[in-house]
Amino acid sequence: MKLRLGAALLLRFVVAGVVGPVVVAAPALDLAHDLDPDHGVGGAGEGGVDVVASLVWGARASLVVAGLATLLSLSISIVVGLAAGVAGGRVEAAVQRVVDVVLAFPSLLLALVLCAVLPASPWSTVAALSLTAWAGPLRVLLGLAKEVAARDHVAAARALGAGFARVVVVHVAPLLVVPIAIQGTQVFAGAVVAEASLAFL
Repeated sequence: MKLRLGAALLLRFVVAGVVGPVVVAAPALDLAHDLDPDHGVGGAGEGGVDVVASLVWGARASLVVAGLATLLSLSISIVVGLAAGVAGGRVEAAVQRVVDVVLAFPSLLLALVLCAVLPASPWSTVAALSLTAWAGPLRVLLGLAKEVAARDHVAAARALGAGFARVVVVHVAPLLVVPIAIQGTQVFAGAVVAEASLAFL
């Protein structure tokens, strides 16, 4: 029941963000209807801005920003995490220490600092979220890649002359598709919440 409810809410959010802006006009100031509960479908807020239009267009912005941030941060996590997990040794240790430093700071606070430093734009928000969301998934994928790299089929591939890149791409990455998908959903959900928080702050 809880899973169906969550899926239904997620579907409504995605439909509102994708289809809504095609149907509903962009929110605009209309001082003649300031705080008018009878204006439009859901009433008007401060400045006469239509509430439904604000929600729909805000959902689209959240989807775009969170989606791009998820793609960028997860790309970093996959490439660096799998490479470091397979390489092991000093490379893995160095990556782990960098991850420790990043995770030592609250991600939302770090994203807020980056947004304050970077020019005010949606791309700055994407960059800030991307640079603060990669560490957690990277640590998970690194550990999983290290475990897969120690299996017999990887040792056999290396014995047959498989290079580092082939081991990562052909023998390790395909076994981590499901964990990568799970990490992607978690990063996306966190990015939506973080984007809304940064927009409010």
